[in-house]
Amino acid sequence: MIRIIILVLLFWIVYIGTLIAIDPIKISETEFKISLPRVEPQPERVWGFHPSKEGINCLTLNAYFEARNDTLAGKIAVSQAVMARVENAQYPDTICGVVKHAYYPGRHMCQFSWYCDGLRDEPNLQHAMEERAWHDAQKAAIIVITGQFGEYLPATHYHSIHVSPDWAERLEFIGQIGLHRFYAR
Repeated sequence: MIRIIILVLLFWIVYIGTLIAIDPIKISETEFKISLPRVEPQPERVWGFHPSKEGINCLTLNAYFEARNDTLAGKIAVSQAVMARVENAQYPDTICGVVKHAYYPGRHMCQFSWYCDGLRDEPNLQHAMEERAWHDAQKAAIIVITGQFGEYLPATHYHSIHVSPDWAERLEFIGQIGLHRFYAR
C-alpha cells in the first residue's frame, strides 16, 4: 500500500514539475528545444557512482525506445526501473549492462525488446514528434541520474499496458504510470 501511495505521489510530482518546467509560449510546433534547469548534478549521492556519458546515452535510448509515446513521467519511471536493476545484484552493475542484458545471445532475447529486435537503434529525428520524444527521453535520463526526482520507483520490471506477459503474475504489482505497469520482486 505504501508503494502505491509513493507511486501516485511521484507521478503527480513529475506531472506538476513538467507543467512548470516547460513554458508553452517558448515551444512551437516546429521547435522542441527543452532547457533543463541548472542543478548541480549529484549522481554519487543518489546512486553511489558517477554514470559515464555512454551510460547516460544508454538510459536515454532506453527511455526513448521503451516509452517514446509515453509522458515525461512514464519515461522517468522506465528510467528508474533501469537504475533499480543497476542497484540489484541479479543484474549487471552498469546502466549499459542492464540495457543490453540478454537472456541468451540472439534476436528477441534481451531484457528490453528494442535492443535486439534487429532494427536500427538510433532515434529518427526527422519528424517533430520523434524529436520531442528524444528530448523528453534526454530530460528523463538527466532527471533520474542527477537525483532531481527525489524518491525513486523501486520497480525492476515493467511492461506496456498493451501486453500481458506471464512473468507479471509472479511479481508484486506496484502501479501504473502512463503507458506502463511496474513490478518489483
